[in-house]
Amino acid sequence: MAVDFFLHDEVKRNLKARGITLSRIASELGVSASLVTMVSQGHRQSISIATAIAAHLGAKPSDIWATYEDTEVQMLEPEK
Repeated sequence: MAVDFFLHDEVKRNLKARGITLSRIASELGVSASLVTMVSQGHRQSISIATAIAAHLGAKPSDIWATYEDTEVQMLEPEK
């Protein structure tokens, strides 16, 4: 998975404008700040962390990271 530092910086800037940090999101989720950072950078995938970050930005994970489009479809449309 490719690391996107530009997108990561944009996410951090937008969170900061709302008074939120990646460390705060990590605390809310009970995970390490480094894991939240890796998800924000695109280095690791975690739908729960991406959803938490996106929620603080008033968005969905797929609005921010293209890699989550398939995951959200699977979550919304379970197999029959």
